Amino acid sequence: MDVSEARRLKALEEENTKLKRLYGEAMLDNAGLKELLAKKWCRPPPGGRRSRISRRASRLSERRACSIIAADRSVVRYLSRRPDDTALRARLRELAD
Repeated sequence: MDVSEARRLKALEEENTKLKRLYGEAMLDNAGLKELLAKKWCRPPPGGRRSRISRRASRLSERRACSIIAADRSVVRYLSRRPDDTALRARLRELAD
């Protein structure tokens, strides 16, 4: 084996490694989607909930789970800061009745 063949072999091994990594990532994405789609939904859950379910099911990172379902990561991290207004709602219902 001369130098040019060794270089070619090394390049092929590097390409093979990259392809194996891509294939592994595609299989993870596929498994996450299958787990997500296997659930029966009455209505579609919000994007953040879908991502959390997908992450739990296939142990994916947040970034990967969000990219699979095409959701923005800020949707997953969103926490409502809305004040509790149950008393106000109850009073409005009394007035409406």
